[in-house]
Amino acid sequence: MNPALFATILLRTLSVYFVLQGFMIVAQTVGASLTLGNLPGGMKYSWPDAAWVVIPFLSGVLLWALAPRISLAIVGEDTLRSGQAPLTTESALGAVISAAGLLVVITHLPTLIVMLSRYAIDTDEMISSLPLHYLIRQALEVGFGLMLLIGMRAWVRLIKFLREIGLQK
Repeated sequence: MNPALFATILLRTLSVYFVLQGFMIVAQTVGASLTLGNLPGGMKYSWPDAAWVVIPFLSGVLLWALAPRISLAIVGEDTLRSGQAPLTTESALGAVISAAGLLVVITHLPTLIVMLSRYAIDTDEMISSLPLHYLIRQALEVGFGLMLLIGMRAWVRLIKFLREIGLQK
């Protein structure tokens, strides 16, 4: 099995997880709106709430469709041009780290978008109910996921280096 095929399988497995998460969020939202819609005052949704419901499902569908291209970016076309590259520990670890980074980004990005849009609305009532440290935490989590996703080769080198240091003791 070549590294690109392994990364594609890994990304498509991750995309199935996101589609299932999207369906679960839609079911919870519909259930809550049916339950709370009957109360006095009803339940009102804004577009940030709709983004929270739709983004996991759409990101799963996009991830499925773009998995071959993303896997080529993860593995690198130079590796594939050099012939049928075997699956090495470094390439498998790089694919897993990239998939973990993608998982972190896609998991926390909808929350960050909702929080940013609520800050953009700029009503005193919403800002007082949403502390700034939650927004900073979500931004840091998305940034960490991007760091894993983009800098996966550096992470692989770091893990390999730490493993070699451990073997020398």
